[in-house]
Amino acid sequence: MRGISYISFLLTGLVLLLVANTLQAQFDYDYTPYSPKGELPLEYLDLAKGEHTVNFQNTRRLSAIQRDKFKKATILALQETFADGKIYVNDPMTTYVRKIGNRLLKDLPFSEDIKFYVSKDVTVNATAWQDGSIIVNIGLLSRLQNEDQLAFVLAHEISHFVYQHPYLQFAEYVLNDVKEKDSSLLAESFNEKFKYVLQHEVLADSMAIELMRNSGFDVSEASNTLDVLKQKKESDFPNLAMFFSTEDFNLEITDLCQPKEFYVYKQSPIYSSDKHFSQKSLDTRSQKVDAQVENLVTNTKKSGDMSFEYISTVAHFEMVEQASKGNNYLRSTYEALILNRKFPDNKYLHIKIAENLHYINKYNNLHILENLFIDNQQIEQDDYASLCCFINKLKGESLSQMAYAFINKQYSRYSDNQRMIFVAAETEALIHGEEKALPIYKKYLKLYPKGIYHLYVKEKLR
Repeated sequence: MRGISYISFLLTGLVLLLVANTLQAQFDYDYTPYSPKGELPLEYLDLAKGEHTVNFQNTRRLSAIQRDKFKKATILALQETFADGKIYVNDPMTTYVRKIGNRLLKDLPFSEDIKFYVSKDVTVNATAWQDGSIIVNIGLLSRLQNEDQLAFVLAHEISHFVYQHPYLQFAEYVLNDVKEKDSSLLAESFNEKFKYVLQHEVLADSMAIELMRNSGFDVSEASNTLDVLKQKKESDFPNLAMFFSTEDFNLEITDLCQPKEFYVYKQSPIYSSDKHFSQKSLDTRSQKVDAQVENLVTNTKKSGDMSFEYISTVAHFEMVEQASKGNNYLRSTYEALILNRKFPDNKYLHIKIAENLHYINKYNNLHILENLFIDNQQIEQDDYASLCCFINKLKGESLSQMAYAFINKQYSRYSDNQRMIFVAAETEALIHGEEKALPIYKKYLKLYPKGIYHLYVKEKLR
């Protein structure tokens, strides 16, 4: 019997290793950004059209007008989010998040009232709405380390819904501001209008731990999740001078920024524009979570978390894509550089960094490079701050030369990739004039007559 058990153990280990290697191999050489597939689920259509309900108990005795205003503001905020394509549809991340969320909701009386979604937002956050929508940003999903941490995030947001915290924050706002007008509750400022209530976060943490324990998740990961929100851990990051140096343009160690130089790009360790994630708030929550978990006895067994690792990696690649689409080329480059350490031969990352450099250099060429520092004085990570400082320090002719050399290096590697050909052509036109770029534009049309940029390129060749 012992021999059979040992063989079974070995076979299980081999299967898990094979699955892990298969998941890893999907990112080794390329990545294709997610694009919607299949039919749009009816629940998404209802949210996009604003045809959903917002139910709550009116414990703060708001007037009929005030209650209606809360419902309309909630519906409008979600309508804009879903109608603008900010939510993933029929994707593996949402499927996985819902699996974990539904496990937390199993046998609970309000399980049918809650739905989970994944947002294209790159900020490290998740939100609960009083209609039962719980939205996890890819920025947070990519930072979490295991499914137990994801369970804590989802359980925390479930608790906000159960305790009616969105409604209570709205009530606090309208009952203490009699001059408030309809126009002040537009979707883009919906959450910003409400006061941060630490007590709400502590209550949500406490209930989340109970939900985790009842569902068989490891409650010890609750505190580790708060550490993720503190963004203490620095990722594996390359030496920028070595990474961006080429045969045609060599960078020196003196081109990099010292801590005293990049510090100005960072957020104060005390102050946070979002009080949810201020050091003081998170420290208070951590102390209370640790005290609660210390008194709990669990028999939870850790899973291999290979599915989670795959989903988290997808979210990280999507961060690279979405940050670039949002014109945050520095953030996109930063995330791509982190991923490149793990997947050094990934074609998508090489081309995306080259593409980002091209757009950064366009700003540089127009002498408006400062407009690119979208996250200035909001940055937590030293490595991200050092990248921003490095680009700003190099600005002008040196930045242009570095970008040109790096892009040409990638073009020599991926000379038949349509995105790379287009970036190479645009870079040549920017630095040496459109006449010099004509052969590359012609090559693009020859290889991709109906490609992504074919109409633009045809105009260039007229």
